[in-house]
Amino acid sequence: MSISTVFTAIKARWESQIPSTPLRFFQAQGTTKPPYADYSFSDITPNEPDTANRDWSVNMNFTAYNLTDDLAFAAADAIILAYDRQPITGLYSSLVQAVSIQPHYGDQGAYWSTSVSVEFRWQS
Repeated sequence: MSISTVFTAIKARWESQIPSTPLRFFQAQGTTKPPYADYSFSDITPNEPDTANRDWSVNMNFTAYNLTDDLAFAAADAIILAYDRQPITGLYSSLVQAVSIQPHYGDQGAYWSTSVSVEFRWQS
């Protein structure tokens, strides 16, 4: 399975499970208003489980931005339900690694961010 196919499957899972929160790669535009989310990822690393297939893994960090603490906790639950040990076409493993919820104080009030790190594994 190609890397682009894996990322398409991960994004499609977000769009089907959390459609009310738009997902963007790495950073949203400065004019974007909550709720929204972005994602970043670690190096994509290979492993050699056997002589016929190559195993790959990547850690993705999803960060959802919301206006209230209740929405921040709800975002954590939604991301965990969408990805933790859930079947995703083309991937054989998805496992939540960490969850963090942070307040951010700024000129327009308090915003909250919810970060969830997920490890994904697949074979090619």
